Amino acid sequence: MPPEALPDRLLYSVCVAAVAVGVYAPWLTVNPALPADTAVPASSVTGTTAGVEVFDVVVFGVVGLGLFLRWLSTRKPAEAAVTLSTGIGIAGFCLLYLTTAPRIGFTGTFVPAAGWYLTMSTGLLLTLAGGTELLSADITHRVNSVTN
Repeated sequence: MPPEALPDRLLYSVCVAAVAVGVYAPWLTVNPALPADTAVPASSVTGTTAGVEVFDVVVFGVVGLGLFLRWLSTRKPAEAAVTLSTGIGIAGFCLLYLTTAPRIGFTGTFVPAAGWYLTMSTGLLLTLAGGTELLSADITHRVNSVTN
């Protein structure tokens, strides 16, 4: 294993662990800023007990596909593009989950909890890492093409 691969492997190992914890931690909690006399629906909303419950397969599928494609890739720009796409996919799912259901959102009856924040921040971290890696690979490629 080349020495430059160790930080990459460490980053992706930490991100996979963070996604695993984030998906199973509760994604929603009752808004603490609601007035005391507000009636909270008794029905269970997906995400209030054990993360995203049914949708954990979607998030793990995105991460698994991203890791598999990174493993198949032999070029640095392709690895970076896969990392960027995986991060965008995770962050996009988090936003979609929060914005499409009624009574869920930053000002709704149910607000994001620790699981949502952990999964979202992991998606943003992967997006940042992939984008930075992609720009770095592109700049290196351009410098090499000019000097040769």
